[in-house]
Amino acid sequence: MKPLEKVDINTAAGKHLTGLPGVTIDIARRIVAYRKRHGGLIHDWEELLNVNGFPADRMEEIKARAVLGPAEGKTSTEPSLLHHFPGQQSRKGNRKP
Repeated sequence: MKPLEKVDINTAAGKHLTGLPGVTIDIARRIVAYRKRHGGLIHDWEELLNVNGFPADRMEEIKARAVLGPAEGKTSTEPSLLHHFPGQQSRKGNRKP
């Protein structure tokens, strides 16, 4: 991993999560397990507070060094989700089959 790369909470292996402030290997394993139990994605930062032992007092430091991957900021009209919503149009006005 490059020094300036942010860790993607939604795809990182436990060993990469341990590079985040206050995240031990045990907490990293719990984050990965939580992610798996909840459909593979953590949708917002507050969800991390559901992980036992997550260092809530370091949340701002963690946000500065991590991202929530593809889940962050997605809406039901984004093209990658249109197949779930027949008849919806993308932002460019193109219809998805």
